[in-house]
This record gives sequence, structure tokens and C-alpha cells, in this order.
Amino acid sequence: MKSLLTAIPFFTLLIAYGQVGEVKERARDFKQVGRSGSSESRSSSGGSDGFSELFIAEAAWAVLQLPIEGLIQGQTYQLQRRHDEPWRISLEMSVTGGFDPGKEVTLLAPTVRGNWGLFSTQLRYNRVFDQTGTLSTWDWQILQFNIANTEHVRLVGGVGFSHEVEIDQRHFEGLGELSVFLADRKFVPTAIFRWSGNGVPRKDFSALVSYRPHGHRDGPTTSFEFGYQHQNWYGIQFNFIRMGLGIILR
Repeated sequence: MKSLLTAIPFFTLLIAYGQVGEVKERARDFKQVGRSGSSESRSSSGGSDGFSELFIAEAAWAVLQLPIEGLIQGQTYQLQRRHDEPWRISLEMSVTGGFDPGKEVTLLAPTVRGNWGLFSTQLRYNRVFDQTGTLSTWDWQILQFNIANTEHVRLVGGVGFSHEVEIDQRHFEGLGELSVFLADRKFVPTAIFRWSGNGVPRKDFSALVSYRPHGHRDGPTTSFEFGYQHQNWYGIQFNFIRMGLGIILR
């Protein structure tokens, strides 16, 4: 019996270590592998013909000219509509917290996002922690393109990077987001998917509903959200029940 009582704290420690602490160990291993792989793959490249470079540049411009002109026209339309639809130019700020009851891991994720017609930029601080440690990232979506940006639907694709603070390594990060605006934009169901890193070591999916009491109205408005968030860090998965409070300036 005495041996059993002595073993219980030991096995409890092993179980606890398998959460955020183990994520940090896997992140360090991933960083070390990435360094060795990049040093082995370095190679030199020779010069190129100047005429070929000029031809390629002109061909690229001919291909891109039409979509660039389309973007300019679309952005002009978005900005012209800002007085009737003020949400097209806005600043969104929120503080979100979550908890995984199965693993007793806590999430904290404040976010700020600026919208300007067809384009947005977003910065998020994402922190997960438990009794074994803390792992946090700065996730900057440098450029988001609002593929669809209407009164009822917003479809977003974005690119940026994610910086793991404790491990001091950075990954490319992609984002896809779909929001549907109901009841004069008061109820907003949203699905968000993020992925980052070579080989996608981290994935993040959220499904949530926001309630905005003032809906379409001009001026500042508050936002209350509730939902579910799944995060996969280097093969270790967390399932958070999340709640948040936000403010939208427009």
C-alpha cells in the first residue's frame, strides 16, 4: 500500500508532463531538425541571361495586369461604399479565453484586426499553459485578402508568420476564414482555419458565434462570442471551449 501511495505522485507528474511541456520539447526538436536540414541543402546558383530575365518580367506583367486592375477597381468600390456600410473600414479588438477540461489547459488569445476594403491585417497573441509550462506565439497575418466582402458574407484568405516565443522560431502561417452576417449583422457565425510551419506542425480551427447588439449601426459597437477551438501543436491536440469580448471601431 505504501508503494502504491508513493507511485501515485510519480504517475501524476508523467501525465502532466505530456501536455504543454511536451509540446515545447517537440517544438525544440523541430527547430533543431530544421536547422540541420537547411545547412545541408544550401547550394549556389549560376548567372542568368539578361534578355531572358526581361522577357520573363514582361510576360509576368502581361499576366498580372488584368487582376491588378480588377483589384484596384474592387478596392475603389469598397471605399466608395464606406459611408453606407461603415464596417468596410474598421478596427476590431477582442480578448478571448478558453479552457480544455479534458487536459486542464488554458488558452488566452487577444487579437486586433484592421480592415480597409478588400484588405486586412491581423495580429494575435496566442498562449496555452498548464502546470507543466507555457507556450505562446505572436501570429501576424501581414496581408489578408477579403475575397468576398458583402453585407452578408465575408470570405478571407491570409498569409503571414507565427513566432514561437519560448522556442524562438518562426513559421509561415496561412489562414482561411468564413463569416456569415445574420439579423442586420447582429449574429455572426464564423469558421477559421490556420496552419503554420514546414510540414504543418501546428493547425488551429475555430467555430464560433458572435453577438453584436448594435449590428449594422455606425460608430463603436461591442461583440460577445462563444465557441469551440481545436489546436494541434506538433501532434498534441487541445479542444478549448472559448468565450470572448470585443469592440469594433468604425
